[in-house]
Amino acid sequence: MSLPAFEPLENLPSARKRITAELLAHGWERADIEEALDGFASELAGEIRKERDAMREEMKDSRSGITKADLDAMSYAANVIDPYPVDPREEPTT
Repeated sequence: MSLPAFEPLENLPSARKRITAELLAHGWERADIEEALDGFASELAGEIRKERDAMREEMKDSRSGITKADLDAMSYAANVIDPYPVDPREEPTT
């Protein structure tokens, strides 16, 4: 049985590296850290998608000032954070 391969700490984005290092120092296992951070990312992306959908409804009012570019930017951000939505009805868009 082989251990899962994790990205070396020095290759992680700075915030993720700091969080991972801190949790490792407090006795967390790397697999548990990755699972928790992935869960947070998925939740954040889901919230961005919900807000985008609400803004899409607001966009129907021509005075809202919301543009398709705004919605596309939110979709892009959510997909960068979590490209594989849990809800199969949510399609990643670019």
